[in-house]
Amino acid sequence: MIFLDAKIYTANTNSPDAEAMAVSQGRILAVGKNEQILHYQGPSTRMLSLEGRRVMPGLIDAHSHAIFAGLAALAPNLEDQELSPLELAQQLQTWLAEKESGPDVPMVVFGVNPAVWSAPESLSALLDAGAWQHQAVLLMGADYHTAWANQVMREKAGIDAAYVQSLPAKSRHTVGVASNGQPDGVLVDAGLDKVTVILL
Repeated sequence: MIFLDAKIYTANTNSPDAEAMAVSQGRILAVGKNEQILHYQGPSTRMLSLEGRRVMPGLIDAHSHAIFAGLAALAPNLEDQELSPLELAQQLQTWLAEKESGPDVPMVVFGVNPAVWSAPESLSALLDAGAWQHQAVLLMGADYHTAWANQVMREKAGIDAAYVQSLPAKSRHTVGVASNGQPDGVLVDAGLDKVTVILL
């Protein structure tokens, strides 16, 4: 089949637009000007003028965080800023003061730079003490694959040493563990899912 008289976006920076394309058995053979593509015409070729219509490649997103992206637009969001644990805690304290719901509703902060997970003990010292002893907190990584949950949040989700021990060896990496065998709050993929299922 040959499509003519179109506005075809090719995604080729050297030649981003074409007006015709030849297709055979579901595969694009060539794109170019009408006269170039007519060379592909054979006795059984069907011709179709698109009359100036736009043709785009199929956009296939095999990996999406649409729900999280929507929630991130409505919640506190650090937008991947590089902050120290202390700076992070100070910002969270500001948001906590503005929070309208009570301590029974977890505080979820999106867009946290995952570099902060490298010091989970510092996060625990700041966010498992004081007012945070009664306020569940989930720091959602900007990558949507990693997070850190404070002690209250981990208790809500049932993430403790016994839970970690119950995990098959191939899944142990999904929950960070301190030297004493207790979860340190770092969660990866399936470990994060254990928390998000109680939030959504």
